[in-house]
Amino acid sequence: MLDIQTLKDKFATQSKTIYVKAVDDEVRIRKLSIAQRARVDEIMFDGVVTDSKGEVPISINNYRKATKLAISFALIEPEMSLKDLDELGDDSVKFIDEIYNALSEFDKAGKLKAGKSTSK
Repeated sequence: MLDIQTLKDKFATQSKTIYVKAVDDEVRIRKLSIAQRARVDEIMFDGVVTDSKGEVPISINNYRKATKLAISFALIEPEMSLKDLDELGDDSVKFIDEIYNALSEFDKAGKLKAGKSTSK
C-alpha cells in the first residue's frame, strides 16, 4: 500500500548547479514546491486581466516581486532571503533574470518573458 513517505521520496525536490553569467559564477537552485509556485503565480498575476488580444499583460512590478520571491525560495547556495534580494542594487536585474529564467526552465513551469510584460 502506498504511504506518504514513499510519495515524498518519489517526488523529492530536485536541485542543480547553474552558471550565472552576470556574476561569472555558479549558484545552486532547487525546484519550487507546489505551494511555492502557487505563491509566486499569485503575486505574478495579481490584478491581471486578459486583454482583447487574449494576452495576459503582467506589470513589471508584479514580475519583479514574483521573480525575487521565486529566487528566494529556489536558491540553496548562496541562500538568500527576499530581504537580501531586495537590498541588491538596480544593476542586479540581469543576475535575478538569469536565475529566474534558469529556474523556470528547470521547474518546467513555463517561462514568462519580461518583454511581454507591461507596466501599470
